[in-house]
Amino acid sequence: MTNVSIISIYTDNKIATKKVLHGTNLLVLNDYGWLNLKGLNMKAIKRSEQLQKQYQQFKKKLVDIGPVCQGSVIERCYNRSVKGKQTPYGPYYSWTRKVANKTVTVALSKGQYRHMSKAITAHRKVEDILKKMCAISEELVMLQAQGVVSRKSG
Repeated sequence: MTNVSIISIYTDNKIATKKVLHGTNLLVLNDYGWLNLKGLNMKAIKRSEQLQKQYQQFKKKLVDIGPVCQGSVIERCYNRSVKGKQTPYGPYYSWTRKVANKTVTVALSKGQYRHMSKAITAHRKVEDILKKMCAISEELVMLQAQGVVSRKSG
């Protein structure tokens, strides 16, 4: 029978983490699941915990984002010359995006323009957050398991 002992349990921003010593393995249970820290130095363990905390913060930010849409919106005004006089026309609102590799433009009302503008801004925010989460995930994956041992040359 393997000796199992709980080292510590702590809560940080409603994320419970449990550290367990299972034989010679140090296991950590958090929102990611069980993480085997055997063979990792303390610096790597602390970095792993730091990254998981950052990941959870970004995850929380995604929950608060409303509707998201791709593309861009534009407000245009035109001046036309009618009988020698410049007459302003507009504003006109449009939303442009790619659908099946084709550019599609749709005319919008002023209200639709405002809502679509917020949704496009939210989409850009989501993409930024996801890029950061991917970078964190890549680093976490590399920290969580022992890498390939390279042969010595020579």
